[in-house]
Amino acid sequence: MGKMRQTLGQRSSKLTGMIVLAWISVYFFTENIRSIGVNEQFGYYNVLFMVIGGILLILFMKKQNVNFAIAYVVLAFSVIWCSYSFLFLHYSFMRLLQTAISLCLPLFFVGVKLKQDVIMPAFRIFLILFNWLIVLLLIVGAADFLSGGSIQLYMAGTLYNGLEMGQLIRLEHSFGVYRFYSFMGHPLTNAQYFLTFFILNHVYARRNHFLINKYLITCMTLLGLLLSSSKTALVLGVFLVLFCSSVKKNRILYYMGMFIILIGILNTPLFQNNLMQRYISGLESGDITSGRNGLLEVWMNSRVESPGMIFGGGIGHSREVAESLNGNIFNFEYPLIMLAYDYGILGTVIIYLVILLYPAYLLIKDRSYYEFVLFLVITAMVNSNNGLANLGSDAVAQLCLLFFIIRNTALREREQPVPAKAANENYLLA
Repeated sequence: MGKMRQTLGQRSSKLTGMIVLAWISVYFFTENIRSIGVNEQFGYYNVLFMVIGGILLILFMKKQNVNFAIAYVVLAFSVIWCSYSFLFLHYSFMRLLQTAISLCLPLFFVGVKLKQDVIMPAFRIFLILFNWLIVLLLIVGAADFLSGGSIQLYMAGTLYNGLEMGQLIRLEHSFGVYRFYSFMGHPLTNAQYFLTFFILNHVYARRNHFLINKYLITCMTLLGLLLSSSKTALVLGVFLVLFCSSVKKNRILYYMGMFIILIGILNTPLFQNNLMQRYISGLESGDITSGRNGLLEVWMNSRVESPGMIFGGGIGHSREVAESLNGNIFNFEYPLIMLAYDYGILGTVIIYLVILLYPAYLLIKDRSYYEFVLFLVITAMVNSNNGLANLGSDAVAQLCLLFFIIRNTALREREQPVPAKAANENYLLA
């Protein structure tokens, strides 16, 4: 009996390690990190996620931890789309591999269901690492802002030299606009990470305890979003800290404190000279989307081709259509439209069925309403930019694995809760 328990413990430990590696592969070794020191083409292939994710998927299917109805839908979509791409769009093997890693493989994880004694140890390890990453991002971001963007300009000439990221940094710096470009990538990526930081810590605390003081989490999130200068992310962040902060005691004091902090944020030079001006110019022009809705108006009033009903024109086709409109913006930015042109309307419906409708159904069915709201927040963020439609991006994998965490942590049907320390015990960084 003792040997059997030891064997089961070793297997559980290995599974925990592999799950942590899968999360690390999409949140730490992103396409931006992979492209540094090599080239942008290499960054399009998340080999670590392909290997670890593939092994995990096989293990989950062998143990029947997968919703096979969703798995069959994803498999059918993957086989049909890849076959069509190879035969009619003449995709190369490397392009097919990109599609498999960036889009097809992550979708399978949406249907995985694990017990809490499996998910929680992995979640704790990953969250500790992720929290340290956010601390590092904040330190670098604050230093970069105080130095007038000198850190990101240095990266533009070294780490990002010859890469698109370096060009973006120099371009925005020439406009006199500050946005936090970091070693993790674009300001929108950083903003998403700060929202994810808030969400993951609160999801973990629902089943265990906070690894960081909850008020510190709020302050760190708002500071990170302010540095990232994303209008959408800041609105979503304010919503989170006002309505999803899990504050049960001293609520009046909490809201008074938040009111004071928000007033302070509104009066900072970073907000006044950047975000506020962008909000004002957007309101004056009638378009607060930085020109995206203007392109949509041109698109709706033009005779440009419509997205295919069954199949799309392939990766990048939406950009070709956007450029043909001769507007000021050369990308639709909204994934829903981009995916429709790239994969067809039917393919887009299948993708959103897996990454949005099915997850929402599961969380509501499990009565995980708090987690449902958090999932909608991060979904709104990732649908506000083109990441989901970029082949080679980790955006789909990040969204699917985030839901994988949220759903399995929030499940109600547990034999025993994970032993937690006193409810009032907090750790800065465990």
